[in-house]
Amino acid sequence: MKSKRKIERILKEELNNTLPNAIWEIEEGGYEVFGKYRILPHDRDYKVTKLQQKVGIFNSTKAALSWCIADKFNLYELSKELLMIEHKLFNLNNDIEVRSSIANKSDDDEFCDMVSVKLEAKIHRKEQLEERLVKCVNYAKYWQQRGFINEIARLSRSAPIKTNI
Repeated sequence: MKSKRKIERILKEELNNTLPNAIWEIEEGGYEVFGKYRILPHDRDYKVTKLQQKVGIFNSTKAALSWCIADKFNLYELSKELLMIEHKLFNLNNDIEVRSSIANKSDDDEFCDMVSVKLEAKIHRKEQLEERLVKCVNYAKYWQQRGFINEIARLSRSAPIKTNI
């Protein structure tokens, strides 16, 4: 009986040690991230919550997870930029979709040309935002990998000190 409690205690300690670095899939179809974030499907997007409070809506799980990583490592500028880029991309995508559908339904060639010229600028802006998003995601990925390396170094045994005296 004593050994069973000891095993339970060891397993509980191990779980508590790994929880701040764990990402796993949950039944709702989303992800539990670092023990305090949730990424859940929301229409065509993903809703992120932190300790059951809504953070924002993201276009992809990659961007949502990047926000969680940025928040975990207290990279507040990065997390704000990720949210801002996602918000602007959402608005641009909707604007492009609506304007192109209006142009496709129109019979006026001059109107269609005018709309397509305006759409080119919006599409270019969307590509720029997507490039910035990729850079932000890569930066968050760097921080997560750096965190894993630090965790491995902390948990691994240090080499014995050898002297030649």
